[in-house]
Amino acid sequence: MSKSTISARRLLIDAFTYAKPVYFPMLAFFAPTLLMTLILPTIASPSASFLMQLIDVILVTPLITGASIFYAHQNLTHRGATVPESLQAAAEKTFQLSLLIVLLFVFLAFTTRSKLD
Repeated sequence: MSKSTISARRLLIDAFTYAKPVYFPMLAFFAPTLLMTLILPTIASPSASFLMQLIDVILVTPLITGASIFYAHQNLTHRGATVPESLQAAAEKTFQLSLLIVLLFVFLAFTTRSKLD
């Protein structure tokens, strides 16, 4: 039996080679989140900032997360998908994903509140 060693450099190269086909489209999916992160600190009005964050959390995040997961899965399983197809697939489920996020926040609010009492 031969002992094999794991090279961190080789591991990173192999991981990037495997993920390369989906890497740049994934960056494109999350561009709105990056923009929101840069814009929010510049908004002077607390209510406008809160509204923008709410829109981001309830609408934008489920859409781009769903699209990126769909895109990565389709491409890594060699079924292929385009960015517009992925956005369309995610848009069809955005309402359910948004509702799930709202219900999760409600659940967390109640469990956190009961632990504080």
